[in-house]
Amino acid sequence: MPTGPKEFAEGLTIGAGTLVRSVGGGLLNMVTQLTGTVSRGLAEASLDPKFQHQRLGRRRAPGRAPPKHGGQEGSLPTLPRPQHGRWPTVLRAEAAPRSITQSAGAAARLLGLGVKSGVAGLVSKPRKGLKAGGPGGLIKGVAKGALGVVVKPVVGVFDAVACSTRAIAVFGPREAQRRG
Repeated sequence: MPTGPKEFAEGLTIGAGTLVRSVGGGLLNMVTQLTGTVSRGLAEASLDPKFQHQRLGRRRAPGRAPPKHGGQEGSLPTLPRPQHGRWPTVLRAEAAPRSITQSAGAAARLLGLGVKSGVAGLVSKPRKGLKAGGPGGLIKGVAKGALGVVVKPVVGVFDAVACSTRAIAVFGPREAQRRG
């Protein structure tokens, strides 16, 4: 209980600071969730299961055998089932960064994955389409490659933004306390 104007002003300052931090954290969380949702939807629109698979971080650990799966040569294992009604996201796929620098590196990797996959698909999709379906497959491959060169870098941007806003929400308050 404040006993005078000085204590009242101090309590008001502490309360205002808590309000600003909470609202800021909520806004950053909203941006993270929104950009993550948009990137998931766009990744599905890329029509490239390999890209979707890479985004989800289903890379094998070093020294471990590749996962067993059925199907044709070169097919991918099935995507993970949702846990508690939520699909795993690229933010969970990146190992939990321990610093803002690691988060920036993760965001850059996500952006790079989108750009690299989009550009590579411009060549590989028509080639695979021609091999699998002749001239009709070539046309489908060109369409998929053109779609991917537009969509995949955009997915990379949204993934990088989601990763960055999450890092700011997690590490921003820690950094402010450390300096403060």
